[in-house]
Formats: sequence, structure tokens, C-alpha cells
Amino acid sequence: MVDWPHQSLVNGFPSLQTGRIVLFERSSNVNEWLLLSFAANELQDGRTVYWIDGGTRFDPGRFVPLIRAGRIETEECMQRMYVCRGFTAHQLSEQIHSVCNDLEMMNIQQENDTRLLVISDMPMMYGDGQIRIEEGCSMLRRALLLLQRIAVEQSCLVLLSHRSSRQHPFSGVLRHQLYSVVDERFVCTHERKSGVMKATWCKGWKSIKWNPNETMQMRLDAFDQHQSESTGILDVPLETWCSSHPKAERIAEIERNAIGT
Repeated sequence: MVDWPHQSLVNGFPSLQTGRIVLFERSSNVNEWLLLSFAANELQDGRTVYWIDGGTRFDPGRFVPLIRAGRIETEECMQRMYVCRGFTAHQLSEQIHSVCNDLEMMNIQQENDTRLLVISDMPMMYGDGQIRIEEGCSMLRRALLLLQRIAVEQSCLVLLSHRSSRQHPFSGVLRHQLYSVVDERFVCTHERKSGVMKATWCKGWKSIKWNPNETMQMRLDAFDQHQSESTGILDVPLETWCSSHPKAERIAEIERNAIGT
């Protein structure tokens, strides 16, 4: 079992079971907070996490406050985090196959401590206008069936996210294909003014609200794309920023100005 990352969710929802596929959809801010928090908890517990970035939104800098909240060595945790990114549906499918093969090989060698595989914004790649709906539907189904098999055989939990909006329309055929394979589905929303997040469990028709600012050392605007363009994303400045981070210099400058150095 994998516990929820906030006490309100722990009290309101059953723990997530390994061997299953769980989908979080709608609000990208809430989806991202949940996926990052689940992954950070696994890293803190000494496990390896695989993350396939299907929406080119993954930012490793946002992991740091979540890991530091558990007072765990950041660098040591991040060494157990494996991230890859797919820019097309075909690349994404290849990466899913590659990661699943790695998990199988590690299990054969009895070196597999992984129980969490995250694929963010997976469905939208297969709805790309550059591929036909029939082809996208076929590729999505093959990927989902592979993930379903790996989840059961390797006893891992597969977390998927999908940001649905008017700007990111999704074919009804693809949606039906997605819903037919996932085991659990949660619809997420975000109240910007109050910072309150909400998840509705579709199978149990139960909704839980929570405010991540009550327990985390990270401001909610770290998950708000509109805010992060003009404000720093961390309450506590990092000692160093990885030079490969796309906004490293700007974030460092913002944080220095914020503390008056």
C-alpha cells in the first residue's frame, strides 16, 4: 500500500494499492502536487522512483522543498530518481517499454526496490494532432496494457496524470480507452484564491479538500505556472542550483533579492 501525502487524504480515501493504475485528471496544479508528493515520500523511504514526463513540465527543483520537509539528504534522494521525457507519442511509447524492461530485469536480478512509476500528462501525447486518432488509440491501449501487466507482475503502483481543459481537448475515443484500463480515477480541482485543493474519487463518489500550505514548507504558487513566471518558487533558498535548470539564474537572483543579499 502507498499512503496519501496529506493527512486529510489519508483520513478520507483508502490507501492506494500496488498492482494498480491510478489516474489523476483535470487540474495540472493539483495533479503535479500529488505526483511530486507521492514520489518525494518514496524517495524519503529509500526507494527508487521512475518518472516519465509526457508533458515536458517536469521540474526537479520542485522536489527539493518536499524532500527537505522530511529532513532527508536531498542529493542522496535524487540519485534514486530516474526521469525521461517523451516529445512525441512514439518516443513516449518507447520510453514506457524501456522502463518496463528495466523493472523486469531488476526483478530478475532481485535488485528491484521500485514500487512507484509515474507518467505525467501521458494521454495528451496520444491525442496529438500529428497522428491519426486510430493510431493514437492503438498506441495508448498497447502502452496501458503493458503498464497494467507490469503493475501486477512487479507489484508497483502506476500513477498517471492528464490535464484536461479547453486548451487541451481530448478525443472521446481516447478517453474511453483510457478509462477502460485504469483501476482508479480522481478528478482534481484547485481554488486559486484560497489555495485549497480538491480530489473527487470517481469510484466512491467522495470528495476531499485540503490545503497543502498547512503542512508543507512549500508555497502553493510553486505549482502555479502563472505565479512562477514572476515570483520565486521556494520559501527557503537553495544553497546551489543545478546549472541545467532552465530558470536557475533567475530563481537564484529572485531569492537573493528576497532575503536582501
